[in-house]
Amino acid sequence: MTANGEVDALLVGIQSLTVGEQVVSPITVGAISLSHRTASFDGLFGMNFLQKFEFSLDQQRSLLELHFRRDWGAFSDRYSQSSSS
Repeated sequence: MTANGEVDALLVGIQSLTVGEQVVSPITVGAISLSHRTASFDGLFGMNFLQKFEFSLDQQRSLLELHFRRDWGAFSDRYSQSSSS
């Protein structure tokens, strides 16, 4: 599910995803066709990626800042328990 509704995507496990200097591994990504895109974007980050970071988005400058969460271990445990309930 995206902010614009449902999208059919093939789920693929990859060894790692690198964005700038940040690396998340392993991670599952959704592969979708961008051949008929109507918006100007190159991809979409899901919460399985973003939850690992403290992040801020400056929409005017098209800038996403990512910093690994200091409490990722505790947060990861809470997220896993709440998402499996």
